[in-house]
Amino acid sequence: MKFVNEPPNWCGLKPIEPDVPQPPSDFFGIKLQWPGTLEVPPVFISQFEIGSAGLTRIDPVLQSQVLLFLFGFRFNIRDATDAPESLLDGHFIVYSVVEYRDEEVFAQHTLRQTESVTYSSHPEENDYVIAESVIKDSSNVLCSLPNWKPSEAYWPLLNGNPMPMFGYASLPENDVTREFLTWDEYVFLFGGTSQGILVLKITTQPLDFQTLAEHYTTEEE
Repeated sequence: MKFVNEPPNWCGLKPIEPDVPQPPSDFFGIKLQWPGTLEVPPVFISQFEIGSAGLTRIDPVLQSQVLLFLFGFRFNIRDATDAPESLLDGHFIVYSVVEYRDEEVFAQHTLRQTESVTYSSHPEENDYVIAESVIKDSSNVLCSLPNWKPSEAYWPLLNGNPMPMFGYASLPENDVTREFLTWDEYVFLFGGTSQGILVLKITTQPLDFQTLAEHYTTEEE
């Protein structure tokens, strides 16, 4: 296991290393085959504690405290057995969230991009809006907010409704993120429930993101 910054604080829980998710099987219609064994280490990003108030916000039935441990995996396309030469420098990012309830591992969620810009454990089409249209409703935010650009960020929807933001983490450029993940990004984690099951989605934004207006203003200066 690798760490973006610090290792997990397991809070007295039994540590777990998440299972390596299945790598993506295609890239914009190009089929990819992967070897049976891939050495893809999990990269621990951050952990989030969701108290009873936050859980009641997404589902009144949820009463117990939930701890979420966020990991990332990078699949380099060059490791596929039949990757076209034009794609050899590319990679996929897949996120995994280990969910603890009542001091036990309750579930492991795999979040990947399939039908949307969001990374999701519950794929949907058209499942996002611009964050600026949602952020004014404080009930959608269960954490402090970063120095980001909500006018240029995506906010996930679940069954057409905005999902509460559980938290965020930053991915700085360092030896671990350069080799095993990605860097210079915010990772935003959102949660909701569907038929009583916790659904998680992630969106990202570059750390140094500028709007077009800011970009042209900087150029003029």
